Amino acid sequence: MIRSRSTRAFGANALVLGAAFLAFAFVACAGSTPVRAVRAARYYAAGTRALDRGESRAAAEALELAVGLMPNASEIHNHLGLAYWSEGRSEAALRELERAVELDCENEAARVNLARLRAGMGAANRGAGFDGEERSARPLRDAVEGSAVHGG
Repeated sequence: MIRSRSTRAFGANALVLGAAFLAFAFVACAGSTPVRAVRAARYYAAGTRALDRGESRAAAEALELAVGLMPNASEIHNHLGLAYWSEGRSEAALRELERAVELDCENEAARVNLARLRAGMGAANRGAGFDGEERSARPLRDAVEGSAVHGG
């Protein structure tokens, strides 16, 4: 998966990243309560850390909670899509990445991830002769491991 910036690169500056996201969360959740925004930011941060560690199931669980609290945050949908993609759940990943782009068409990370997932799904379906509903992103994921765009 390609990452424009990994959260690991922030190291000691994780607090700055967290504060920046909290500020964004308050703006994005104008109709939501500050408590919900803070809880969503915590789940988002936990999910992002789990993604960085390669723990896709834990990432998905945390990010699902975050998206439930902040359903209009493009960044959360992007990361949830990455978590699903890492698990091989390409249809769910596709829905989340499409939602991320729908919410913020300028979210470059989500646009790149969506394009790569669609390309991989098409290649996987053509190459393996898939005819079922659930298509796997595993062939693409294996080919581009470490190349998803984390971004926002």
